[in-house]
Amino acid sequence: MAKNWGVSVITLEPWENLIDIQDFATEHGVGNDVLAINANAMGMPFPDESFDAVFGIGSFFMIDDREQALKEIIRVTRKAGHIGIAEPMCTGNPMPSDLGKYEIFNSYKNWLRSLEWNCDLYRNQGLSVTEEYYFPEAYQWMIDNFRYYDGEKDFILEDNGRWLTLGLVVGQK
Repeated sequence: MAKNWGVSVITLEPWENLIDIQDFATEHGVGNDVLAINANAMGMPFPDESFDAVFGIGSFFMIDDREQALKEIIRVTRKAGHIGIAEPMCTGNPMPSDLGKYEIFNSYKNWLRSLEWNCDLYRNQGLSVTEEYYFPEAYQWMIDNFRYYDGEKDFILEDNGRWLTLGLVVGQK
């Protein structure tokens, strides 16, 4: 984000090695534009209305109390600021029963929500949803990602895009 959009980025990482993040940013020429902080979305160490935009990539779905996390995100976002998530989601289709044999089945069933569910969450917190969609190339992206991480590979291949997908929601305060 810092390199491609020319913005300063603060990343909250509850478990990552922060040195690796800073090293990666430095390698890409944006070391002074990225700050990694060991924190999470449930209690951010920032004053009210600190940011023009808050964006979560692949992390919001793992938060147990998403309503509370979104309230905290709204708190630190400036008036008329944008709040977005891009992450694993499920389609509105029922979860295929043939996927029940996989260990990750129950976790995904508990964690993943549909685009509609996420949009409702935004609207219920007073945000205006400005953009929402499932990524049409989601399944192919998951396949391409196997070169970096092949966890849940069998689940993803068997699902074949029927239920597991990637989505984006952007709202404005």
